[in-house]
Amino acid sequence: MELLSKIRARGISILLVEHDMPLVMGVSDRIVVLNYGKIIADGPPVAIQQNPEVISAYLGHGVKHA
Repeated sequence: MELLSKIRARGISILLVEHDMPLVMGVSDRIVVLNYGKIIADGPPVAIQQNPEVISAYLGHGVKHA
């Protein structure tokens, strides 16, 4: 995560394909979420964390989210 942050700080864009959510949320300005090849969300980390489609696709129903 530290290395990605240093690269980003130099103005270099990074395409990160990852399922480690703390890492993704910690280094991203913009996140695009795919589900079965279809974009279901696109935006800043805060919006992605609260997106109902993302929650349903990746966390399931009945889970309380902060």
